Amino acid sequence: LPPDRVCTARVKEATCGGAAGDRRGFLGMQTGARGTRGRDGDQAPETSPEGANALTGATTDMLTLNTCNCDLILDTVVEFDDLLRPSEARALLDAARVTAERNGWGADTHKKYGTQDVKIRDLTSTAAQKIFQDKLAAPLIEAIGQYFELPKENVTVDDAFIVRYATDSQRGLAFHRDGSIVSSIVTLSNESDYVGGGTEFMDGSVYRPSQGGGILFGGQRLHGGVEIVRGARYICTIFFKCGGLSCRDLAVKKDKEEEGDPGIWGAIANIMASANEACLKGEPAPRPCGPVGSSFSDGKLY
Repeated sequence: LPPDRVCTARVKEATCGGAAGDRRGFLGMQTGARGTRGRDGDQAPETSPEGANALTGATTDMLTLNTCNCDLILDTVVEFDDLLRPSEARALLDAARVTAERNGWGADTHKKYGTQDVKIRDLTSTAAQKIFQDKLAAPLIEAIGQYFELPKENVTVDDAFIVRYATDSQRGLAFHRDGSIVSSIVTLSNESDYVGGGTEFMDGSVYRPSQGGGILFGGQRLHGGVEIVRGARYICTIFFKCGGLSCRDLAVKKDKEEEGDPGIWGAIANIMASANEACLKGEPAPRPCGPVGSSFSDGKLY
């Protein structure tokens, strides 16, 4: 970014050790970290710039095994205050409206959890395309490399679109997972144009950036669009991919734990534990007794 366009980033994350931390700095440069509470509620120690850079340097070796730090990715939310100037946000919005007048909102939307949107690739304004590439895609990829420990040279935009939420059409969006390793949402509307809206996660946290501001988060983490109460809110949503990496399996596990749902194997384990506890007490068991973690004595797995 040019010297007059340094964009601040606030990061809520879990560090490699599993504790939550808050790194505050600028895109393209790492500053010291100040510990804060994150998704797991633990307190992180102070982190030096050298330590943070060492962690990032170790990422390449980790990714040669075709893996990524999904705990970090799913527990990290990066907030940006000023990715776009108001004039740049309006330029993107105006270009989307021109395309919508021709194609309509949602002409090429997703089959599941579709939105009233216009694809960035369909914008006819070269100025708007340049704003997207220079002010959103490029700096956000830098941030993904810095804060999500993914190799930025392998991170690309998989899909990008401008979404319209309004009281006279689609007000919000149910909880869902994106088809991305990391997603971004950038607000294009002025705050005076709407009431409500925002991105909500299963832990109850809601992010509603001001115009030109945005967030980065693990795309497979369950999230939804809070309903608009008044007016219309326009956002730019971006899906990033990094090769074939995915955090879906861990995301599903984490969200089930957050909801208090043990999942199918957890439910089976609970049934088996209850049955064996009853057997040890000499009480009637719901199923024939057997060792925990194996088939029951009749040879059937319940």
